[in-house]
Amino acid sequence: MKITLQKRRRNDSEQCILLVAVLLQTLSFFAIGFSMSRRQSLEVARRPAMASTAFAAGKSMGDDEDYNDEDEPAVRPYRNRSLAWTLRYRRLNPYDKVRARVISFGHRSKDDWDDAVSSGQLGQYVPNHPDEMYAPEWVSWDEFLGLMRDYNETRNLATSILGLKSLDDYLVFVKSNSKRAEGLRIPVRPDLYYEDEWKDEQSFFGKCEQQVLTRKPAMVNPYD
Repeated sequence: MKITLQKRRRNDSEQCILLVAVLLQTLSFFAIGFSMSRRQSLEVARRPAMASTAFAAGKSMGDDEDYNDEDEPAVRPYRNRSLAWTLRYRRLNPYDKVRARVISFGHRSKDDWDDAVSSGQLGQYVPNHPDEMYAPEWVSWDEFLGLMRDYNETRNLATSILGLKSLDDYLVFVKSNSKRAEGLRIPVRPDLYYEDEWKDEQSFFGKCEQQVLTRKPAMVNPYD
């Protein structure tokens, strides 16, 4: 009887030891998996910060310092940045993309732009000196900010270049060529936009009287 009890106790103790060993092994597996998962999460979270730091320092992950794009126009280094940094910035933020973003800001003048620059409202994806960053594409501040032309410029463009002869022609052109009209910087309704200068349709679309140059009669030499 005593021998049977001893064997039973021995078996119970062995089973307990095995159970504890299995539990410890399982816990170790969970600990290793959690550690690896946490490490991967930290690496993923760290990548954007590393990329941002590298870009701010003038370096791009995976880019060579000697990067040079033959398709780029003649570009000079922007301010105190390197030429490689300038080319990368232009590639990531092309002129048309930045101009569209700036137009969405709704600046009404160069003074508004200067105020936005001084207050830090532009962000890192719009350069403070676009006339230098985009010198090859640069036209004017009015063009970059998307400011409308003045009355006389719009009138001359509509009548002499686009050949529009009436307000209806003008409205049809703007409606069917909205992107081109935006690029030309002409308003959708000139009669409303130029309210102070607008007189009537005839004054805006009427042709200017051309000066007729009369030739003086040639002098006849009576001795010929």
